[in-house]
Amino acid sequence: MPNGREGKLEKRRPPVPRFDQHELHRRHGRDHERGKPATRAHVEPPSVAFQRPRNRRTRPCGEAIAEVLEQASVGARAAEIDRPALRQPQTAQDHEAVDRRRCEFDAEPFCDRFELCAHGHRGCHDRHAVPYSSADLGTFERRIAAGLAHLDEAGLSRRAPPISEREGVRYRLDGRPVVGLCSNDYLDLADARLPATGVAGAGGSRLVCGDLAEHRALERSLAAIAGTDDAVLFPSGYQLNVGVLPALVERRDIVASDALNHASLIDGLRLARASIRVLAHRTAPDDLALPEADATLWWITESTFSMDGDLVDLDALRRHLARGGALYVDEAHAIGLHQGGQGLLARHGIVPTVVVAPLGKAFGCAGAFVGASAPVCAWIRSRARSFVFSTGTSPTVVAQLAAAVDRVRGDDGDLRRARLWRAAHHLARRLGLDHAPSPIFPIVIGDNHAALSIAGALFERGWHVQPIRPPTVPVGTARLRVTVGAGHDIATINAFADALIELLDRASLPLVVDRGAGFRAIP
Repeated sequence: MPNGREGKLEKRRPPVPRFDQHELHRRHGRDHERGKPATRAHVEPPSVAFQRPRNRRTRPCGEAIAEVLEQASVGARAAEIDRPALRQPQTAQDHEAVDRRRCEFDAEPFCDRFELCAHGHRGCHDRHAVPYSSADLGTFERRIAAGLAHLDEAGLSRRAPPISEREGVRYRLDGRPVVGLCSNDYLDLADARLPATGVAGAGGSRLVCGDLAEHRALERSLAAIAGTDDAVLFPSGYQLNVGVLPALVERRDIVASDALNHASLIDGLRLARASIRVLAHRTAPDDLALPEADATLWWITESTFSMDGDLVDLDALRRHLARGGALYVDEAHAIGLHQGGQGLLARHGIVPTVVVAPLGKAFGCAGAFVGASAPVCAWIRSRARSFVFSTGTSPTVVAQLAAAVDRVRGDDGDLRRARLWRAAHHLARRLGLDHAPSPIFPIVIGDNHAALSIAGALFERGWHVQPIRPPTVPVGTARLRVTVGAGHDIATINAFADALIELLDRASLPLVVDRGAGFRAIP
């Protein structure tokens, strides 16, 4: 929270929140403790007697509506009294008190008022942006400026690196030639070019007039890669997860979610509003009992974790499916990297209930898909709001994706995968590791400013490695997320490893490749 806000905050009665029975139940009695059963007693929402309006034939409609709204307002105020943590701070002193209760897992100055923060933990609902009235809109820019200053002070300010003249892993950054080691373009396909492919747009939503033959053909190819009956194409992986999870997960379901899951998975579960248990990293929900027959026990996880590069427990996945649980797996950093373009699960003969994967990484383009049974995909096409209310993916992008799928599944893909894994295993050896479970190497620095400093020193030597800081990773685990791909040869890997080791030694920092460090940093 910014502390430099000028002037006193206006003293006024807090805005009345919406009275939502489901919201009240959602905020009470949920189990968020990582790996522990719920210990909080269930708190009933405040009892408010709602009176049925008098017969509408004997009174004006407006009067009846006004009466119902007044009762709802009373109920909302009662809810606010019962849950003072949801109140907006009313004075500068109140605001500072709220700020001191900020979530220790997320260094962002502002946070949505959900009980799950960006890392799936409790506490962020006690922290709000500074309130301001419509008559005080002139302070908005000062509030933003103070927030930016706070980010800069914490080493959390960001900008998009201006890249030009890219050819594979070599490009110019701020006009300086560099070799990139932070891309997700694992198979070096992002620079692939196709001749003009015809029409630019789908013309509408897939459910209106934008469902084209190109979409359906690509979905069949993607289902074959995932080993599922059907697949549904989305414009992006984030858009997929925030649409598919609320469509499939119901409030009565029980959800087990890994502590280091990607933000898109966490945000999708926020929208689903089911009962969520955050699992210790790479542990299975074996101790959770299956719910009643009309509910589902979901396990939501990545197969290769994006910031740590470690893998899910494959045997635990099999056990979960065998006992009747549902499995939702994001294969973002595994799809395309195994034989025939498969992901980690298909490579090992595991067919989850739902598998999702973006197409902007190994496939070098854009978009994402979800693979599942034909009935599940039919339901997604009808109920996933981010699919229903979005224009169909551009046919130009679909043509690029179709070409990439063919390359990834064929002989060219085999050659690129061989180069990728050769580079990954060689870098692992240079960094003192036995092997590389993935092309992702988390060089954990810890301090935000130190991570920025090492990244800047590497840039001066011609290497582009982006520092990863909270809220992408938990506080205290800032890192250099190094990734290698098919475009890195052995000489390049050696030169980079020499530069990295030398700079860490000069800064008196240890070389730490710590997969799972994000979880161990969470108290």
